[in-house]
Amino acid sequence: MSEPLPQAGISPPTIPMVTRFEAMTIRIARYIFGQFPRELVVRLIHEKIERPECLNHEAIDLLKDTFAKGSVLFLVRNGGWRRDRFLDKRGKPTFGRLWERSPLERLTLKFGPAVLDFLMWLTASQPKEEKNVWNWQGEPLTVADQFFFMLAYDACRAIDTGITGVFQQSPVFSGNPFCLLLWAEDFENPSSLDFTPLFKEPDVFLIEALQSFFETRWLNIERNKGQISDWNRMHREGGAQYAILQAYLQAAGKAQRWDLGRFVLATLSRLLSQGEPDLSFWIGGLQGSPPARLSRRIETQRNALALLRQYEIFRHWEQQARRSGFMDEDYELAKFFLAEWERYQGHMIIPRAESLVRQIEPLRFEN
Repeated sequence: MSEPLPQAGISPPTIPMVTRFEAMTIRIARYIFGQFPRELVVRLIHEKIERPECLNHEAIDLLKDTFAKGSVLFLVRNGGWRRDRFLDKRGKPTFGRLWERSPLERLTLKFGPAVLDFLMWLTASQPKEEKNVWNWQGEPLTVADQFFFMLAYDACRAIDTGITGVFQQSPVFSGNPFCLLLWAEDFENPSSLDFTPLFKEPDVFLIEALQSFFETRWLNIERNKGQISDWNRMHREGGAQYAILQAYLQAAGKAQRWDLGRFVLATLSRLLSQGEPDLSFWIGGLQGSPPARLSRRIETQRNALALLRQYEIFRHWEQQARRSGFMDEDYELAKFFLAEWERYQGHMIIPRAESLVRQIEPLRFEN
């Protein structure tokens, strides 16, 4: 029986050939970007395997494809698809989805060698068993690198918090601005609170795209506060959350990107727009004997209200915006922020946040 002749001009597709180590690395990378099932990658991350000196070109091409498609899909699904208003690099309001507001050349992610080194280390090692925590001593990380490490932290946290407990010892994670914003409670002593790089062009589009992602995360944080029973834990986590939010909002103010404080204002609005909740919403779960010192007890309760205590920054921005005149350089910024203030009912939620914070400080003296 004769075999069918191949069609003229059509060659069979070439299937990339990779080693077992490379296949594991590619699968782990795809899991990090949400393109591979968690149950199928757990064993790969916990398995120890000999690390090669380098990867072949076929594996590198597959990883590049994973990074390109995975980054786009993540950003689109987690906020980039929303039609919303932000400020452009000239300080002018723009409206639309992420790719409608920005030229394509601005929407570029440049990953450096650190991400590949980390992926190879994660594939070869058993993170919880390693004596030396992975760190990077090479060229400075790009904002895209930090975005990737945020995804890697999130993915590994979903598998085993013991792994991310190891990551917390590395400055790559403890100083990562994205990780700090999403898991402030994991980083009691961050190695850096510098959020300035996030607000520089062209990488600032990442923070724009992730506003709703951050809002969802912080809303969950606040809704779970009432379940924290340990006073010391509340003191540590709330203190870290307050310091991180302060540093972020101050960097946003310095960069004149008040629009990128939206996720904080939006979270406050969702918590307080229906009325002023009872303080038990945040501190009702605290049990056992409180700290012996009154000052420590009050400080712990204030830390529980880390998000609400940001009202001072928003009030300052609102007052500054109302003072701005038509001929001032920041007039467009002021007008934009006042529209956001009305959108999220700032006139109502900021006084409610202040009222709740003042209830924690019964010994406050007014001049």
